[in-house]
Amino acid sequence: MTTEFLYQPLRKAIKAGFSAALAVLAISSLPSASVSFDSNSSFTVDVSFGTPAEAEDGSSNWTSIEQAIIAEHNRVRQDPQSYIPLLEAYLASMTEDGHVMHGCGQNCVLATQEGKSAVEEAIAFLRDQPAVGPISMSPSVAQAARSHAQDQRGGEIGHISSDGSSFLERLSSAGIESGRMAENISYGATGAEEVMMRLLVDDGVPARKHRVNIFAPSWTQGGAGCGTHATYETVCVINYASASL
Repeated sequence: MTTEFLYQPLRKAIKAGFSAALAVLAISSLPSASVSFDSNSSFTVDVSFGTPAEAEDGSSNWTSIEQAIIAEHNRVRQDPQSYIPLLEAYLASMTEDGHVMHGCGQNCVLATQEGKSAVEEAIAFLRDQPAVGPISMSPSVAQAARSHAQDQRGGEIGHISSDGSSFLERLSSAGIESGRMAENISYGATGAEEVMMRLLVDDGVPARKHRVNIFAPSWTQGGAGCGTHATYETVCVINYASASL
């Protein structure tokens, strides 16, 4: 059994100039996190950093976003190449040094960890990735995801709830019995496509564990839970499970 924390959140904003008032976020201030469990192998946790963004509005329809996240999972699982144009557009918006103008809000310049190379690698991956089966939206899996998103409203991050429970325990409490389960978390995204793009690129994580979770062929059930976040404005938790044993 192994546990790995690859990175710790780092937030650094620099105001540049009195007229332009541009903020530069170094090493992309919003983290994503993935964790997976296989009863026959290992337990792995990864933390990476995603693209900061402003919330769309204060009255976001979380249920619609949650449903859209699962729909986007099935879109990219069944047609991986469908996300290539989105990533190509994102790549085109990047400067040579990996910055994204207005990538974290108006007059905010985003600096990623890997720059263009991570996006180019994700595009190459998607070109060769075969389709895998869809996942069914599970109210029970979504319940576990939603409970963790709500638990993190105060600004917490990671996979352990305030009561000390793990994602495995949350899924078990929701009635899920499975030999393999996983969890991805995205902070700061404002829509389903942005959540998926961030997890597909997986900037800063050599093993791309968030992407591995997305394309694992064994998943049959999935659910998402989103909500407000005191530090990053939004949090979306996605849980996955294979067929019950």
